[in-house]
Amino acid sequence: MIKKLKLLIYNFLLKSQKITGTDNVYIAKHGFYLIAGQFVSVIAAILSSVAFARLLPKETYGNYQYILSIMSILAIAALDGINKSVVQGVARGFEGALKEGFRVKLKWGLFGSIASIAIAIYFWFSGNIEFTVSFLIIAVFMPLFKSGEIYQSYLDGKKLFGKRVAYTTLVQVISTILLFVALLFTKSLIVLILVYFVSYTGLRLFFVFLVIKKEKPKNETILKLSLMASILASWELWVLLLNKLIKYCFFISSDQFN
Repeated sequence: MIKKLKLLIYNFLLKSQKITGTDNVYIAKHGFYLIAGQFVSVIAAILSSVAFARLLPKETYGNYQYILSIMSILAIAALDGINKSVVQGVARGFEGALKEGFRVKLKWGLFGSIASIAIAIYFWFSGNIEFTVSFLIIAVFMPLFKSGEIYQSYLDGKKLFGKRVAYTTLVQVISTILLFVALLFTKSLIVLILVYFVSYTGLRLFFVFLVIKKEKPKNETILKLSLMASILASWELWVLLLNKLIKYCFFISSDQFN
């Protein structure tokens, strides 16, 4: 009975491919991993938001979110477009794209660090020590924080979606738990930012080395980098960064004036 049901579903998916133009059998086979991963990510994000909202003062929580939002914009310097190049290269058998992509993101991530240092200097002269130290922490971790994501692209290229979802979910769940534990002992913005970057960066790098050790990627690579295209594609995010900084500076100035 079960075999007949599977056969019916398989035949249905095969026939439906003519209509959708996609590999529906492949999507059905691997879609469960993606859905499960998204579900866990959403639950972890909700629990994290609730914990921060309940355990942190509103001002500290707002500053925490503000700093991470600026960080996400600074992170475009690491060129997320490289991830797609790695997926395509690995899918074609050029597994060395993993290490090359890691090096390229590491190098370009340094520009994000430089920008974070510049922001830290601004807040230093503004007398905001918490923000100064927070952005210096971002500057230290930014290159490795973003480069560590590259294992996901390699596993996607190899079509090892189960592993990719499992590793990514572990990173998020463990990091969320560590942040929650930190919240129980401290309300310091600096400590929370440090725990965030140490946990995510450390776990991502762990899985990068784990993938290299287990999968033993070959050295062949023809990774093509569209650096200018990646930079031009992210100009709107740089505008958003400037907009947020201007708004914050205006808010601080108005608050001091009142």
